Amino acid sequence: SGRHETLSFLPLPLVNTFGTNAVWDGVGSAFNTTPIDSPLPTRPVAAAGMPFSWHRLSLIPGTPGWSSPRRDKAIFYENSGLVTSATLLDREIASEIVLNISAKDQGLQPKISYTKLIVNITDVNDQVPTFTQSTYHVSLVEHAPAGTELVLLSASDDDLGANGTIRFSFDAETPASIQELFRLDSVSGQLSTGVELDREHQASYLLHIRAEDGGSPPLHSVGNVNITIWDINDNRPVFYPVQYFANVKENEPSGSYVTTVSATDRDLGRNGTVKYIITAGDTSKFRINSNTGKITTLVPLDREEKTIMYDITSGNMGDVFGIFPDGQLYIKTELDREIQDRYNLVLEAKDRAVEPLSASVNACRIIFCFWQFHNLNCATGQFD
Repeated sequence: SGRHETLSFLPLPLVNTFGTNAVWDGVGSAFNTTPIDSPLPTRPVAAAGMPFSWHRLSLIPGTPGWSSPRRDKAIFYENSGLVTSATLLDREIASEIVLNISAKDQGLQPKISYTKLIVNITDVNDQVPTFTQSTYHVSLVEHAPAGTELVLLSASDDDLGANGTIRFSFDAETPASIQELFRLDSVSGQLSTGVELDREHQASYLLHIRAEDGGSPPLHSVGNVNITIWDINDNRPVFYPVQYFANVKENEPSGSYVTTVSATDRDLGRNGTVKYIITAGDTSKFRINSNTGKITTLVPLDREEKTIMYDITSGNMGDVFGIFPDGQLYIKTELDREIQDRYNLVLEAKDRAVEPLSASVNACRIIFCFWQFHNLNCATGQFD
């Protein structure tokens, strides 16, 4: 335990005259051990007018914790009155010990007197700070704001004053780069985040925390804080490669394999589970497995089939017009002549070759593409 034992001595002075009770030269004797394992001062004392051996001193039976002949914590020499410690005295177990002592002379009709010996045990720094938990387990949602409280650390020390005053700090086992991510209040033991933490950067942290008292030399212990970062859906799926090319023979039966696309998501669980869907293009000719990304044909493909794509490339202010795959224009929202009474649209037709060819036309030169509305008291417009 790191403790040391010593033998300490305490003389009990008294005076006596023939025919009278032995009288102590004080109502009681007291001594503070400083520190616990230091020897008590000794000073041989004889009774006035006679050798000390004429007196007999003893501990009164019933003194708590002290049994004859060799007592738990002291040895009492009856002829000399010398009291010595027989074991280490621990202030944390008992801060004060009271001994009831008698002195009896050796006359034919012996006289007796009583006193108390009070031993006050003073403190030394012999108690190591102890965490209430050897390991703390904490969970935190990623990207929680800096300053988020994680845990309130607690440790105890049974010593007094500075010997029992505890300060918290990061132990050297915790790398400096990790210490910078957290804040630790040295007095209260409050641990909080210093920055936002990203689970995709690091999913968990192990902090070694030191609890140290103010004694000289100081004593300390080390506790652990295990921090787990919970995932949120903060990452988009990413395709790799970002562009795919595939070849399919014409007239192959429906269900023929085309290619497989792949995307990854750094999140966990459902947040990181990727589902695939075709959002644009020839959805009537191909399908994709939502779980695997495998693309297959829905119908046999004909290389000689002319497939044209139409688009409005200019003049569609406010996105009020759309165009169907067959080239038919349609109105996407209500039109207001007071806001705009005509639109000049540019249409583009493009084939689906690997190196597509295209042509464009100004909508004002073909029917239904140059629009003019008559004011009919906000009723349905009529087209010119």
